[in-house]
Order: sequence, then C-alpha cells, then structure tokens
Amino acid sequence: MNAVSEALKSSPFAFNSGDARILSGEEEAAFGWLSINYILSNFDEENKKAMMGIMDMGGASTQIAFEPNVQIMADEFSVKILNHIHRVYATSYLKYGNDQFKMLVLESIKSSSSISGKNASVPIPNPCQCFNFTENFTLPEDTSATFFNGTGDWDECKKVTDALMYPATPCFYVDPSKDCAVNGNYMSELAGDFYAINSLFYTASGLGLVKFTESKTLSLSQIET
Repeated sequence: MNAVSEALKSSPFAFNSGDARILSGEEEAAFGWLSINYILSNFDEENKKAMMGIMDMGGASTQIAFEPNVQIMADEFSVKILNHIHRVYATSYLKYGNDQFKMLVLESIKSSSSISGKNASVPIPNPCQCFNFTENFTLPEDTSATFFNGTGDWDECKKVTDALMYPATPCFYVDPSKDCAVNGNYMSELAGDFYAINSLFYTASGLGLVKFTESKTLSLSQIET
C-alpha cells in the first residue's frame, strides 16, 4: 500500500496520504458491472441496450453483479449514470475463487478418503482433476504435502462441489420454500444475460470451447461433455 500511495502521489490525480484502500468484494463486483457495460457502450443514450450481468471468478473470490427487474432486498449498489439511476445487485463470495475453492475441494476429498496421500505412489483419488494427472499440495491445516491423482469423474466431482456450495438453505428474504444462493446468501431474481470472465473464461478456453479472442454462449451440458 505504501508503494501504491507513492505512485499515486506522483501521478496527475488528486491524491492525499491515506486515500488508497483495498476495494470491498461488493465494490469489486459493482465496478466489474460498470466496466463491462461501459466497454459494450450500454450506457449510450442514443442507442439503448439491455445491461449485461457479470460473473467474475478470480483466485480468491467470485463476484456476481447484475441489474434485476425486481426490488433488491440486500447487496444493492446504486449508481447514477447520465440521467438514469441503475440499481445493481452486487455480491462477492470469498474463498469461492479458483485457487481458494480448489483448496476447499481438496480438503473435502482428503477428509472423506481412507488414503492418507502422504506417499506419491499411493495418492488420493481426485474426481475433480483430469484423468491420471498427479499433483501435490500442502493444505492449510497441514505441515506436509498431500498427493492427489485425477480420476476425471464429473458426477463425483459435482457431489463434492455441490456440498461446498451449501445450497439447501431456506431463503427468508424472498421465499422460505426456496433455497438461497451460494453458502446460503440471498441473491436477487436473475435477469438478463451475463459475461463470465477471468477463471470462468480460462476454464472454457482450456477445454477448447472458446478461443482466446472470442466470446460465445456456452451451456453447462457443453462443459460437462
């Protein structure tokens, strides 16, 4: 932060010591929403377009932001652009980024396995990794590495990840008969189309479903296949 402050002091921007801070996850989501819609010229008064939602998976967290068609009960970010007020639902899921969530997955797989995985010759089967791909990690609670070997089992991996999403949580903000979103958090009713960026894009690109210089619509069944 000191280095950031020094750089900003010497920039043409108005800056005072102490002005620099780290954005909250919700701000990160909201500014991601602003950025994508600005890039797409969706705020153009002469050429009105529907606002795009954004799903942004980083290394430590995942952000979701969009403009609902209903009243937002929580996590609202309001912004006035030109003469229009946009009320955006913006939220962030800490530890649900690619790197941190992978650690949660590996901890879950290890805790349910009868194999210790301390020996590279006897690794723990990992349904969420490519078939026969071996890797090792020192998990947060451990002092030594654990070895895992991929089995590439979509259905088994989905069981692990679904459990870590804690989906079966009543959503009292809206309707107790319906489940909430990830980790029991409230999410406003979905609206419009979304851009999926960062690790969500890298995953689809790594699977050969989208080229690095294009954007396209993908379904979950395509990714599963």
